[in-house]
Amino acid sequence: MSTVGKPRAKRKRAHNPEIQRFKRVARNLRLPWADVCQQRDQLRALELEQRAHEDLARQTGWRYFVAMNGWSKTQLPFWRNGFQRVFRGRMARGKDFTSIPRYDEIADGVREHCPELREWDTNDIFDLLLSEYPPLHPIELHYSNAIALLCRGLLTVDMPGADCDFDTF
Repeated sequence: MSTVGKPRAKRKRAHNPEIQRFKRVARNLRLPWADVCQQRDQLRALELEQRAHEDLARQTGWRYFVAMNGWSKTQLPFWRNGFQRVFRGRMARGKDFTSIPRYDEIADGVREHCPELREWDTNDIFDLLLSEYPPLHPIELHYSNAIALLCRGLLTVDMPGADCDFDTF
């Protein structure tokens, strides 16, 4: 008898019930699923584009801070929440951004590399850098909005189902 077990058949990954619900809605509305996915991707890209200049400011500010303190480049990926982690204690004790070493140089570097923020004063820049990083919208919201946008041309007020509630499907 062999001590090696029989190879197991690959199990199919469980389907996400939320995505399956959106597929049913699209099928009932006669929307091609590929169009829904394309619209979803466009909505996600728009969301990323809208926050790109703030992300660049956060990355630039964190890069300057890491370089000025002589920290390892392995710290660079923490640009989303680095300032919050490092200065949480100071901010909790009621201090402001002026307690951050070389804060003025960091703000100048951000202004230099981010044209959208050239007019911002130092206080506004550090309000951004010290704020919580907002999470991306859930993908389910993009599916829902994609279906709604694609339906806008199909459904009118005088058609049955125009006041369609997507949760009923």
